[in-house]
Amino acid sequence: KPNEYATMVERCNNLGVEIRPNQNL
Repeated sequence: KPNEYATMVERCNNLGVEIRPNQNL
């Protein structure tokens, strides 16, 4: 089920962005 996997990855990425919002700048 690739769609569910992609959604899970996106959620993990969103959590990472919320926790470390300025790491990539």
